[in-house]
Amino acid sequence: MLTVEQEFKNYKALCLFLGEEVKTGKSKELQLKRWQLSFSWHKEGNKFVIDEVKRDYIRKSSGGNRKHVEAFLPYVIYCLNQSGIENDYIGTQRMMRSELKLISSEIYDVYNHPGKDHTKYLYKHGISDYNSLRLFVHYFEVYCKETLNGCFNTLAKEGGIKWANGQIFVVGMSHRKRVYTSNYAEVLDKIETQVCTQMNKTLKKELKGRQLLHYIKQDKELIEEFYKKCIAKICKDRQLVSEIKEKYEGKYKQKFIPEMIEKYYRLYYIESIDRKKLRKWKLDKIDGIRLKKAFVNSDGPELQMLKRKVYEDIFQRMANKDGKNKLGIPDGDFKAIRFLITDDNPKLTKKEYSPKKGEKQYGNIRTETAEA
Repeated sequence: MLTVEQEFKNYKALCLFLGEEVKTGKSKELQLKRWQLSFSWHKEGNKFVIDEVKRDYIRKSSGGNRKHVEAFLPYVIYCLNQSGIENDYIGTQRMMRSELKLISSEIYDVYNHPGKDHTKYLYKHGISDYNSLRLFVHYFEVYCKETLNGCFNTLAKEGGIKWANGQIFVVGMSHRKRVYTSNYAEVLDKIETQVCTQMNKTLKKELKGRQLLHYIKQDKELIEEFYKKCIAKICKDRQLVSEIKEKYEGKYKQKFIPEMIEKYYRLYYIESIDRKKLRKWKLDKIDGIRLKKAFVNSDGPELQMLKRKVYEDIFQRMANKDGKNKLGIPDGDFKAIRFLITDDNPKLTKKEYSPKKGEKQYGNIRTETAEA
């Protein structure tokens, strides 16, 4: 929580503390007006100094429908608590594969190599078309990331974590160096939407904005064209280019020019995790009990139940009201991939696990009486 006389060296530092994106133009004006409902400040140069904290910080909608955040939150809390993350930039695939354990390495090995022959793998798992797998995994990530941002914002509000949307820029011509930034997601969203709209006029796919990205990413030449156009626009963003230049020259002691940017990727930047707060996080009764049991006995069934809620929430969003998927994937492929996604991960519960009668789970909660 903010405190009177608390100081932040600049606007970006205040955004990072509040778990919000750095904004520009009209979006920034609206953000500052919303902040004024909760606290007041004065500026000393670029520095923000908090003068008064009026009420609990009023946050913009945390991203994703609240019911989706509630479905994800217990499992996300468990995974963050168990992780070794500290001041780290984490890519989407690492987050899905290693931290949340929602998509296996084997599936990503197939997903990341569209040029290889995957006939045997697809046949083994009852999938008729490789593009079905690509489309399914893509939208699985889309739905998951939407809600994960909401979870992180919810946890950040009470100090459970400090995080921001991060980016990595690959810089260099004869060499490739990495420059990390944070809080430019809105800038990249705007640029990518503009480029997709421009490319869609030629491709005539009748897809809106960044929806075209899935199609583009299946073609090596199109994705190269896409990044080239995006980077050309990035080079015109003075604030972003200035930060990349400062970090590049400061770290590598070499001269930077914008034309040296080759690629970029989106990341999560997690500055810190307060595991004590996570372990005491208030949830509804059933999920709260399951999470407490999972903290004490990670081999028990409760953790698998929490993970299953995440899967079910994502799969429901992929389906229409009639139960069929709305992604255009053949129904047989959709069912096969859904089973593969959930079955291909190592189960969190050991088959031989059996809680001892009367064993204390957490405080006064016991296994034979707690509701699971």
